Amino acid sequence: MRMDLGKGVFVACLGLSILSILWSLFDPQGVQYWMMLTRQEQQLMRELQALRARAVRLQRAIERARTDPEVIERIAREELMYVQPGEIVIPVPEASSSSSEERPNDP
Repeated sequence: MRMDLGKGVFVACLGLSILSILWSLFDPQGVQYWMMLTRQEQQLMRELQALRARAVRLQRAIERARTDPEVIERIAREELMYVQPGEIVIPVPEASSSSSEERPNDP
């Protein structure tokens, strides 16, 4: 008798599980939700691939900034305003968009 009760509970749980799976597959909202999740997963995988490629490019740029003398010199000149010994720096003012307002109009 005890064994029959265990089998009955198992069969009932199995039946409910199968019923809930079938319900989720054939429920229109269930299928739509599954399709939406599939599209979202594909989009996230594309974003992940793009981010991994960007990380590789950035890692290469970091390595070049640490080891390539030309890159080091360009950064020193452009960002830190360093100059080579004997070079003369001539400051040039940047052009502004309001430069036409500063000039008087010719009569």
